[in-house]
Amino acid sequence: MLGQGFDGRTCRYLSVKYDDVKSRVLAGQSEEAVLEWCFAQGDRLTAEEILIYNSFMSKRGWRDDETDGFIPSMIKSYGLPDNSAVTDFDLIEMDEARWYPDMWRDAWK
Repeated sequence: MLGQGFDGRTCRYLSVKYDDVKSRVLAGQSEEAVLEWCFAQGDRLTAEEILIYNSFMSKRGWRDDETDGFIPSMIKSYGLPDNSAVTDFDLIEMDEARWYPDMWRDAWK
Protein backbone atom coordinates (compact mmCIF):
# COMPACT_ATOMS: atom_id res chain seq x y z
CA MET A 1 0.00 0.00 0.00
CA LEU A 2 2.97 2.32 -0.48
CA GLY A 3 1.75 5.73 -1.58
CA GLN A 4 -1.75 4.91 -0.39
CA GLY A 5 -3.18 4.45 3.09
CA PHE A 6 -1.15 6.27 5.74
CA ASP A 7 1.56 7.32 3.28
CA GLY A 8 -0.84 8.82 0.79
CA ARG A 9 -3.02 10.47 3.40
CA THR A 10 0.02 12.04 5.09
CA CYS A 11 1.40 13.33 1.80
CA ARG A 12 -1.98 14.80 0.87
CA TYR A 13 -2.23 16.42 4.32
CA LEU A 14 1.20 17.99 3.83
CA SER A 15 0.40 18.89 0.18
CA VAL A 16 3.41 17.02 -1.25
CA LYS A 17 3.71 14.14 -3.72
CA TYR A 18 4.47 10.68 -2.40
CA ASP A 19 7.03 9.98 -5.14
CA ASP A 20 8.96 13.13 -4.19
CA VAL A 21 9.08 12.09 -0.54
CA LYS A 22 10.02 8.53 -1.50
CA SER A 23 12.94 9.69 -3.63
CA ARG A 24 14.33 11.74 -0.73
CA VAL A 25 14.02 8.86 1.71
CA LEU A 26 15.67 6.43 -0.71
CA ALA A 27 18.48 8.95 -1.27
CA GLY A 28 19.26 8.63 2.43
CA GLN A 29 17.95 11.93 3.75
CA SER A 30 17.12 11.92 7.45
CA GLU A 31 13.50 11.94 8.62
CA GLU A 32 14.03 15.48 9.90
CA ALA A 33 15.38 16.66 6.54
CA VAL A 34 12.51 15.08 4.63
CA LEU A 35 9.96 16.64 6.99
CA GLU A 36 11.56 20.07 6.60
CA TRP A 37 11.46 19.62 2.82
CA CYS A 38 7.76 18.72 3.09
CA PHE A 39 7.08 21.86 5.13
CA ALA A 40 9.02 23.99 2.64
CA GLN A 41 7.31 22.53 -0.44
CA GLY A 42 3.82 21.94 0.93
CA ASP A 43 2.03 23.10 4.03
CA ARG A 44 3.85 23.90 7.29
CA LEU A 45 1.54 22.59 9.97
CA THR A 46 0.97 24.16 13.35
CA ALA A 47 1.55 22.14 16.51
CA GLU A 48 -2.22 21.85 16.93
CA GLU A 49 -2.69 20.56 13.36
CA ILE A 50 0.00 17.94 13.98
CA LEU A 51 -1.66 16.88 17.24
CA ILE A 52 -5.06 16.59 15.55
CA TYR A 53 -3.63 14.59 12.64
CA ASN A 54 -1.66 12.27 14.94
CA SER A 55 -4.75 11.68 17.07
CA PHE A 56 -6.83 10.92 13.98
CA MET A 57 -4.24 8.55 12.50
CA SER A 58 -3.60 6.70 15.76
CA LYS A 59 -7.27 5.68 15.87
CA ARG A 60 -7.69 4.60 12.21
CA GLY A 61 -9.61 1.35 12.12
CA TRP A 62 -11.22 1.78 15.52
CA ARG A 63 -14.95 2.41 15.14
CA ASP A 64 -14.64 4.02 11.72
CA ASP A 65 -15.04 3.14 8.05
CA GLU A 66 -12.25 0.51 8.25
CA THR A 67 -13.67 -1.42 11.22
CA ASP A 68 -15.85 -3.87 9.32
CA GLY A 69 -13.87 -4.34 6.11
CA PHE A 70 -10.21 -3.39 6.03
CA ILE A 71 -9.15 -4.42 9.53
CA PRO A 72 -10.73 -7.93 9.40
CA SER A 73 -9.40 -8.58 5.89
CA MET A 74 -5.86 -7.55 6.88
CA ILE A 75 -6.04 -9.68 10.04
CA LYS A 76 -6.95 -12.63 7.84
CA SER A 77 -4.28 -11.92 5.22
CA TYR A 78 -1.59 -11.62 7.92
CA GLY A 79 -2.78 -14.87 9.50
CA LEU A 80 -3.46 -13.20 12.84
CA PRO A 81 -6.06 -14.34 15.37
CA ASP A 82 -9.52 -12.86 14.81
CA ASN A 83 -10.12 -9.56 16.60
CA SER A 84 -6.43 -9.28 17.49
CA ALA A 85 -6.02 -5.82 15.97
CA VAL A 86 -8.15 -2.77 16.56
CA THR A 87 -6.30 -0.04 14.63
CA ASP A 88 -4.14 0.23 11.54
CA PHE A 89 -1.13 0.80 13.79
CA ASP A 90 -1.90 -2.47 15.62
CA LEU A 91 -1.73 -4.23 12.25
CA ILE A 92 1.59 -2.62 11.35
CA GLU A 93 3.12 -3.47 14.72
CA MET A 94 1.82 -7.06 14.54
CA ASP A 95 3.04 -7.52 10.98
CA GLU A 96 6.50 -6.25 11.94
CA ALA A 97 6.59 -8.39 15.14
CA ARG A 98 6.73 -5.47 17.59
CA TRP A 99 3.21 -5.61 19.02
CA TYR A 100 2.41 -6.56 22.60
CA PRO A 101 -0.91 -6.07 24.44
CA ASP A 102 0.02 -3.00 26.51
CA MET A 103 2.29 -1.24 24.04
CA TRP A 104 0.01 1.79 23.59
CA ARG A 105 -0.47 2.19 27.32
CA ASP A 106 3.31 1.99 27.77
CA ALA A 107 3.86 4.63 25.08
CA TRP A 108 2.20 7.24 27.31
CA LYS A 109 4.49 6.53 30.28
